[in-house]
Amino acid sequence: MQAKALIIVEKQSQVEELLCLARSRQHEADLTLFAPDDTVAGKLDNSNIRIKTGKDYGLSDEYLQKTSIEWYRSFADKETGIGENIKELLVYKNISLWWLVEQQLYISRFAFPRLRDTIQQVIILDRIIQAEKPAIIYYADNGTVLSTAIRFVCKSGGIDTAISAGSSRIKRRLINKFRAFAYINGLWLRLFLRKICWALARHKKLSATTTGKKKLLIFSVCVWSNIRSLKSGKLIKGDPYLDSVIELGNDEMEALDVDTPGGEWGLSIMKEKSKQEKMGYKPFEGYLAAGIILKAFRAAIRLNKDYKRLVASRGFRQSFSYNKLPMYNLARQNFSLFFSTPHLALMITFIEIAKRMIITEDPAVIIHYGDLPDSGRAVIAAAKAKSIPVILLQHGLYENWNPYFNHIGADIGTGKEATAPYCPIPDKFAMSDVYTRDILIERGKFKDEDIAVTGQPRYDVMNSSYNILKRKTVFETLGLDPAKKLVVWTTASHSFSPRENGRFISGVCNAINALSNTQLLIKLHPGENQKAPLYHQYQNLKPIIVGKYGLTTFELLNAADVVIINGWCSTGIEAIILDKPVISMEFEDIQIAPYVKCGAAINANGEEAVATALKSILSSKKILTELEQARKRYIDELGYKTDGQASQRVADIIKQMAK
Repeated sequence: MQAKALIIVEKQSQVEELLCLARSRQHEADLTLFAPDDTVAGKLDNSNIRIKTGKDYGLSDEYLQKTSIEWYRSFADKETGIGENIKELLVYKNISLWWLVEQQLYISRFAFPRLRDTIQQVIILDRIIQAEKPAIIYYADNGTVLSTAIRFVCKSGGIDTAISAGSSRIKRRLINKFRAFAYINGLWLRLFLRKICWALARHKKLSATTTGKKKLLIFSVCVWSNIRSLKSGKLIKGDPYLDSVIELGNDEMEALDVDTPGGEWGLSIMKEKSKQEKMGYKPFEGYLAAGIILKAFRAAIRLNKDYKRLVASRGFRQSFSYNKLPMYNLARQNFSLFFSTPHLALMITFIEIAKRMIITEDPAVIIHYGDLPDSGRAVIAAAKAKSIPVILLQHGLYENWNPYFNHIGADIGTGKEATAPYCPIPDKFAMSDVYTRDILIERGKFKDEDIAVTGQPRYDVMNSSYNILKRKTVFETLGLDPAKKLVVWTTASHSFSPRENGRFISGVCNAINALSNTQLLIKLHPGENQKAPLYHQYQNLKPIIVGKYGLTTFELLNAADVVIINGWCSTGIEAIILDKPVISMEFEDIQIAPYVKCGAAINANGEEAVATALKSILSSKKILTELEQARKRYIDELGYKTDGQASQRVADIIKQMAK
């Protein structure tokens, strides 16, 4: 019998209130309860009610990720009724601004809920409504993506709703508006501040020394930390991704490093880089000029008018529908933010800065990492206009459904054009492994001959002749107790919400405190606050904390008995290469890392699961053996090159492209 009433519950604490509401309307006899969170569903116990999760409707995480990105990609090519789609209409000097905006529009959650999450919630609701055909839906207005989607979908489909008390919508709207204002103005403030700081330091070296050699321009995110020199084995400050490549290629080419912020502002890194002598350096913002900003705002005002004309059209709003469920109203805030005049002006500013950089430096070849969807693609487009080859170096573990590497056929031009509406893509990809190469070919629509599997240059030092990974040295240097097991947690607090970080810390803290013979070492991500205030405020957590200027990650991982990571993280790969047992904490994000799926790491999907996983690794030889066998299979299936020659292979590609 099909359900006439449906309860959608996000929190276990709200179940009784929603059930009482259903009983008051005499809907208890024919009722289905849907819990999006499997852990919530597992705690519910009511034999009189059908309790279902996404799995009961065939809604796996993989299906949701695949369906949402494919729908998102196809939407941008749909007819809008005004003769041009969004990729074709919003164009600046033959460059479609869609490609500088679309990734952040899809995954950013700074100001508003992720558009990706909104799309996936609509997919979920569509599947459930088709299966259950409810006459009424009971839910709590929690201000979440799901509760907002329920309200819109039910209104569109003529389904009655009954809502339990929730948080104030007015308060949420005010908070969202403030965060949107802070987001855009923060980006502009960072741009100006980096320009001013560089202008004040103009007495420093601005570019590579003129030697008559061809110039390699490295376009990177602000990364600078302690690394081991591939040539000498000494601990030095440098770029962990490309320092070894520069060491091998500096006899034939001179290198100029141009960086731009990723998650942080990078002012301290700017200071550090301006002091070093191994290569030229200049921040991306150093090429900014007043005339660029004026030109950018003039163009942005015109393009914003075109955008408003587009979204006012009925055809565009209809194109943003899933199975006839209108989603534009759910996504209006996201679109308005990223296609606002200030944000469009910022994207155009990136394009003009990139053009000025290319003209000023005249590089023979450009290599970049970080997969930057805005400034990175602006650099690619500017380079293509001058026929300068661009190489993309893989910097970490790629998520399967990252928009940067998932396209439809119409996205990639036959000649890899940077002109609208095609996506600006590199001329060559230097990938770490066969697994990632296959993703780029299958989902990215990139050509096989443009992708080289080189291995990861920064891992070469692990296979060097220098004996730098001594566990004893690490313990003595950091004052660790050799009688205790060492758990190394590689953090990345800048990538997660305060709630997620709180849950991670709680899970690790409880797990460590439950074991008397265990000690904790935290290795901070270079992009997070190196003062580590988040970890010092927890009285029960007293770890040794190592920042980016301490011992290298490889040395700490090699000294560990167990490694804990936050979900999808490249340090998971590094620990597996070093043959260490890994626990992956994945509490809220629905993408599970590939090494977890194949059993090479244990997935801990909640605070209590961290303690369980840690205890099983430290006490069970069977678990250790199973993990060890899975690690070997994973590295073999991944097709990872760990022979210590990745830096040389990348250097060879650079020299070849420079010709």
